[in-house]
Amino acid sequence: MSAAEQEIVDCNLCGSDRHRPLYIIQGSQVVRCTNCGLVFLNPRLVPSRLTAIYESEGYYRRSQTEEGPPRGYADYLSLRDHLRFVADEVLRPLKGMTPGKVLDVGCSMGIVLDRFREHGWQPYGVDVSPYATDHARRELGITVFTGTVEQVDLPSESLDLITMLLTVEHLSDPKSVLRDLNNVLKPGGVLVVGTHDIEGFWPRIVGPRWRHFEMPEHVYLFSRRTLTRMLAEVGLETFRVTETATLAAVTSARDGGVGLYAPVHLLRRTGLFPFAAPLLRTFHELMRRLDWSDGVTTYSRKI
Repeated sequence: MSAAEQEIVDCNLCGSDRHRPLYIIQGSQVVRCTNCGLVFLNPRLVPSRLTAIYESEGYYRRSQTEEGPPRGYADYLSLRDHLRFVADEVLRPLKGMTPGKVLDVGCSMGIVLDRFREHGWQPYGVDVSPYATDHARRELGITVFTGTVEQVDLPSESLDLITMLLTVEHLSDPKSVLRDLNNVLKPGGVLVVGTHDIEGFWPRIVGPRWRHFEMPEHVYLFSRRTLTRMLAEVGLETFRVTETATLAAVTSARDGGVGLYAPVHLLRRTGLFPFAAPLLRTFHELMRRLDWSDGVTTYSRKI
């Protein structure tokens, strides 16, 4: 990467310009803010270069002859059943909520939104990838906007639910996006954010070998502490912090496998996954309570 493609930034959470280096991974420097503890890449790709990573078909279906470090998914559509289960798990804590309008930020090909629709929700999506959003519109008939949240003209206080699953870590300015999303939520509306947790037990053990150091796509590495603080600072009240079962089991970009959660893949192949789901749910909840996992899902309400 040339110097013109990169930029040096201050902390997105507290605005401090003071940080200390943690690791150099795949040529990218990972730093931790010495004021608030947020972990991020610095320097990192400029926003236009970062967005360009996700635009092509290759991010969602890698060619066997593709050169360079692997990015994205070997075959995103092969995760359809898994993503539908994730959608069910996301909605489980909201079962008392009357379905209304839901926006999925980073909706990709619309699989999660399609499942939300089956639960009675009116689905909308936004994603920067023309390839992915075209699939969502053409194949699933879902209203999806191509671009960033900042580029979409969303009416204020118009949405009942917003989901952002494994997306916030990719954003150049997550705090600004979260603030915008708070503005378009109805009073009492809910924002669900699922991401990786760098302060969980597993990343503390393996350090720079943690599988979610996928560079340069993962710009910010949140923890339960830094994510809930950022949500609070944009006016959202977090009422539930957990790990949505199997969110972290999405195929790894680096090795084509499912990392620590390989048993999920085996259960699916053998048809036993529906029967094991309650046990997995309990396991993930226990890991979250002990802070031993590497994922976090927050449920926040507009105050």
